[in-house]
Amino acid sequence: MDYKKIYQQIIDRARSRSITGYKETHHIIPRCLGGTDDPMNLVDLTPEEHYVAHQLLVKIHADNGRLLYAAVMMCSNRINNKLYGWLRRRLSDRQSTAMAGSGNNMFDKRWVSNEVETKLVSVVEAEKLLGNGQYIAGKIAVRAPCGCLVKKRCTNHEQKRKSTTERKRKEFVQQTTLLFDEFLNSDIESITQFAKMKNTSQPALTQVWKKYIPDYSNYVSHGKSFKKHLTIE
Repeated sequence: MDYKKIYQQIIDRARSRSITGYKETHHIIPRCLGGTDDPMNLVDLTPEEHYVAHQLLVKIHADNGRLLYAAVMMCSNRINNKLYGWLRRRLSDRQSTAMAGSGNNMFDKRWVSNEVETKLVSVVEAEKLLGNGQYIAGKIAVRAPCGCLVKKRCTNHEQKRKSTTERKRKEFVQQTTLLFDEFLNSDIESITQFAKMKNTSQPALTQVWKKYIPDYSNYVSHGKSFKKHLTIE
């Protein structure tokens, strides 16, 4: 059985839909395998899918103790994915009910802050502090060079941040394209082997290539011998 293929099918299906109701965030490439919290490495799964995904990861990476431990924690009572999903949804509903209204320690309260202090106050007091400009809502407040009391940056600083982010994104796309060209021009036929040479993983490479290489979807791959059967439709 091709466990990698089944795992990838679960991920691909999750990326093309949105889940209403209870869901669980899953690291496509587990953190114990070098995965990060980058949005590109996160996907929302149903609890049933999440359960199955971790069983598949154990089969794919049979020698990884951390993945095994995570899977054991999800099925410590030897339940199946349907029962796991039912239990997780029931727990979520129970917690939502318990935290509603006065049961929530944040009920009728708000965080306010300035460059000196952060405090949790009643909604009435928060409105007064926010109204006279002494504080802003939230736990983070700094005095920007322009004199504005802001959460992180004033408008000018935010524009600079967005500009820097866009520049880094373009650089990443360029590096991704160069990496794909390097693979095509190399003597290595397997993406998996190429990924190991670059200290990454095959799922990570194919994920960014699918997203940033316009013609990648036109390439046809057959099993592990990607380049041997490489054609353009």
